[in-house]
Parts: sequence; structure tokens; C-alpha cells
Amino acid sequence: MRAPGGDREWEVPAQALRLATRREREAAGIRGNPSAPPHGCADCTALEAARRAAAAGGDETAIADATVAVRGHFRSAHLLPAVRTS
Repeated sequence: MRAPGGDREWEVPAQALRLATRREREAAGIRGNPSAPPHGCADCTALEAARRAAAAGGDETAIADATVAVRGHFRSAHLLPAVRTS
């Protein structure tokens, strides 16, 4: 295990692990308010369709690239706090 943002590592038994609550994630600065809800997101829909098409084609590199694109979009658009500009 490692604290959010780095710091030292330590060992934790697997049975002691649990998912952090929303309040714990926000306090750690890991997850702010979503910048946009994922439901109905046109980019999510398009990226997932491209990932499924890649999977149907069987090209492992295309599948990996499409999966990274889906996850990257979801993370930046729906999990990370919105960047505010003045």
C-alpha cells in the first residue's frame, strides 16, 4: 500500500482492505465532484463502441488502445475534479 500522492509503502493483509468511502476519497484529494455525469455521455458511448469493434476484430493492440482510451476519458471527464479557470 502507498498513501495517495506517494510517501512510503507498507504491507497490508488483503482481508484488511476495503474500498474508501466517497468522503475518504475526497479528503485524500483522490476524487472531487465529478466534472460531468457519465450517464448519457456521447464520448463514453463512442469510445465504448470503438472498443467493442476492436474486440470483435481481434487485434490485441487495437483492443488495448481502445480500452486505454475509454478508461482515460472516464477518469479525466468523470472522476477527476473539474479544472476551474478564472
